[in-house]
Amino acid sequence: ALARMTTLRFSGIKEPCALIGDEMHVQSGSDVLLELIERPDRVGRRANNFFIAGAQLASDFGSHYRLVKRKVLLGQETRDNAVEALVYGDMPPTERLVHTMVAETSPLDPDNNNMPIPERAGEGWYNDGNNIGRFKGFQHLLASRRRHADTTASRVIRETDLPGATAVAAGGRR
Repeated sequence: ALARMTTLRFSGIKEPCALIGDEMHVQSGSDVLLELIERPDRVGRRANNFFIAGAQLASDFGSHYRLVKRKVLLGQETRDNAVEALVYGDMPPTERLVHTMVAETSPLDPDNNNMPIPERAGEGWYNDGNNIGRFKGFQHLLASRRRHADTTASRVIRETDLPGATAVAAGGRR
């Protein structure tokens, strides 16, 4: 239903639209990947619609993603995952590049629950199908937006945290 509603909604908007989904491999075997990724990749580009899919492992990107040309690779914790990511990103998994991805890209801070060092978070590579380059993604500049983008399990804003959602959950009216 989400895929069809998104497709319908996007078709009625003249400006470019974007939808972001993480861990989309859990939808394998459903029509969601066909509706949101494969079909728009074949016909949706003319309408300037975008779907951004994220996953921990490159192997999570199955056959529905075969036409995707623009790929972002972030740091990896293991050599095997780094090799897999580099191959998926159409980059040669050389010894130097694998080392750089594991040890020098968004390095982890052992004193902060192995989270990336704040100043180094968001480092990676971007391949647009023609060019490959290193990049550094910045955090949201506005503190209020930064809070809404935090997906850390202990800090993420859940539906029940939103005004009105608790009233509905408690049997109240909207």
